[in-house]
Amino acid sequence: MPRIKQFPRLNYNFTRGIQELLTEGGLSTSEWNRVLTFFQKKCAYCGISDTGNPRTGLVADHLLPAIEHGELVLGNTVPACHDCNDLRGKNNWRIFLQDAFPDEAPQRIQQIQEYLDSFPYQPVSDPISRLTADEQEEYRGIQDDWARLLTRARQLRDRIKKRKRKYF
Repeated sequence: MPRIKQFPRLNYNFTRGIQELLTEGGLSTSEWNRVLTFFQKKCAYCGISDTGNPRTGLVADHLLPAIEHGELVLGNTVPACHDCNDLRGKNNWRIFLQDAFPDEAPQRIQQIQEYLDSFPYQPVSDPISRLTADEQEEYRGIQDDWARLLTRARQLRDRIKKRKRKYF
């Protein structure tokens, strides 16, 4: 069985999580319902209908990825099935549609563009600027602490692997 690359996943989750401190947006239930209604309760990418189940149904997907400071707001959020959300990742949504669903891509791109026109979204170019000077210092300190901790964890992993190789 292949091993999951734990450290890249861990680093991504931490980095994305800490960036959530910089966002001001968030969809209300009524806004999410507006998004779902706009897309007829279907995945904006593959067109599958919502199951209504939180584990298998539609989720909010950032068009501009969170890792690039995209917020979960009207104009940057579309409904996506779990498969499309996972497959697209942080890739450009237009390219994803063209590669994954070439036959349906033009129509789906048009629908998403109509949505974007209806709910214009302008991302903040420097979300750290939203923080006070003290908050910026603490935020950067947390990032530095994380980098050191991740380095220590990788070093420990490497020592353990090296020790295990001696005996196997």
